[in-house]
Amino acid sequence: MPQYYGGFNGDLLRAVFCIENQCVKELYASSQMPLILKEQHSEFDKFILDGTIPDDLIGEWNKYFQSSFVLPSWTINRIELLEVEPGTVLRRMARNFMEYQHQPPSVYSNTDADYVEFIQLIQEIELLIERLDAICRVISPIGRNLKSFGPQISEVHILSCVNIESQMKRILSENGYNKDSYSTSDFVKLLVPMKLANYAVKFQRYHWIDAKKPFEAWDPEAPTKSLPWFDRYNSAKHDKGNVNYQPRLDDVFSSISALLAVTAAQFGATNTARFTSRMRDSVHFEGFPVWEQSQLYIPPDHVGKKDWGYTRFFGGLAEGQA
Repeated sequence: MPQYYGGFNGDLLRAVFCIENQCVKELYASSQMPLILKEQHSEFDKFILDGTIPDDLIGEWNKYFQSSFVLPSWTINRIELLEVEPGTVLRRMARNFMEYQHQPPSVYSNTDADYVEFIQLIQEIELLIERLDAICRVISPIGRNLKSFGPQISEVHILSCVNIESQMKRILSENGYNKDSYSTSDFVKLLVPMKLANYAVKFQRYHWIDAKKPFEAWDPEAPTKSLPWFDRYNSAKHDKGNVNYQPRLDDVFSSISALLAVTAAQFGATNTARFTSRMRDSVHFEGFPVWEQSQLYIPPDHVGKKDWGYTRFFGGLAEGQA
């Protein structure tokens, strides 16, 4: 299988190398390169056929540019293995783009079906927040009141968690991870590729409550127990009569935060929190992932392509264009 490497000069991507069997099969200059360099394609062809292995790429690349009329700033000082094939995006996984690497995670372009699902998800979250607000008009969410439990609290919490499970199943399936049934042992596999632990949600109306980081303590070795709010949801499904395992008011804040995080991790943090005035007035993201350069989405024109494609995180290229 080919592997892709990015050649960087500081924060700037200067080159993309496709390596297979320790040989350079393809080489691309960044689209930020001056147009005149694109006219020197014969020189790039010679370099492609050079058979250079990764350890030698920096020297070979720099030798070409230092010996030509190009400014030395187009040289590279490091090479990193790229996690995602250039010109492709992962299905339902928002990340930064190379040109906007210091902004919140985003997505390229959702299909009409994705957009409809996103709108429905936002509407469901708004309804859950409305129901949480209704509960908080009766039970002030402060101090030990946050440990309160009851039918309304359980219902809102369960609805949030069911939605989280549904979304995670879709993400796994569309990224090549398919099973007849899923559990938290499967869901936790999304923790790293989506950086779920980095999302922090603040409920602005209840400013005294610390920002929620619902996935911060998620442990692959204990995928259910390490999330107390989810553990109580799981227990409530099977033992509704046991008051020791009933969802608490504080759990509702956590589960809605988790649903917001999963939504943002699919459709973009900016899209999720600012889509409607109701959402903007209720919540905002105090934290979101910062991606390494080797994990960013690289535009197709950096590698000679016209359109974006899809990649499955757990298994190869997906059909169709993004």
